[in-house]
Amino acid sequence: MTHPNVFTVNPGWRIALLDTGLNPTNVLRRAGLPDDLFGRERETLSPAEYFGLWRAIEAEAGDPTVSLRLGSSVSMESFDPPVFAAMCSPDLNTALERLARHKRLCAPMVMHVEVRQTETTLELEWLDDSLDPPTCLVAAELVFFVQLPRMATRTRIEPLDVRSPEPLEAQPAYDEYFGVPVETGGGSRTTFG
Repeated sequence: MTHPNVFTVNPGWRIALLDTGLNPTNVLRRAGLPDDLFGRERETLSPAEYFGLWRAIEAEAGDPTVSLRLGSSVSMESFDPPVFAAMCSPDLNTALERLARHKRLCAPMVMHVEVRQTETTLELEWLDDSLDPPTCLVAAELVFFVQLPRMATRTRIEPLDVRSPEPLEAQPAYDEYFGVPVETGGGSRTTFG
C-alpha cells in the first residue's frame, strides 16, 4: 500500500491547543507555518512540517506533561470523524482497527493492530525513517490510545504495557496516567489485555 506524502490538518487542533492553554498562533509561528493554517480548508502538511508542528507545541508549552494534556483532552464533545468511527465500534479491537485505517491519512504514521487471544497490541510505524518523531508526539499518541477506551467505557482502563522509543520527561506523571511504568525501547506501542 502506498502512503500519502502530505497529511490533512485537523481544524480541531486549534481547539485542543487552546484547551491545553497554548496560543495556536504562537505555536504556528514557532513551527514556521501560516498563522491561519487551522482556519484553511483541506490544508495539508508534509511529514517534516507535521513533526515541526509537534516540536513547536513542545517548545511553546515548556512543560513535559503537555502530551498528557493533549492526548487526554479528546472528548465526545469534539467531533472528529476517526474518533467517532472508533466510538461507534462494538469493542476495542474493532475501534482500534477503524482508527488504524484513518491514522495513515492524517499523520505520517501507520498504526498496526495485532489481535491475539488474550491481548491486543497497537504499534506505531513512522513513515519517514529519515525523521525522528518528536517525543511529545509519541507521548500524545500513547496517551490518546489509552484515553480512547477510557472515554468509551467511562472506566479507568489500564494497559498491560506501554513502550516509548525514548525516555519520557516527567515519567512519574505518565506512569500514573497509564497505571503501568512506561518502558523505554521497542518502538511506540501499547498492549491491552
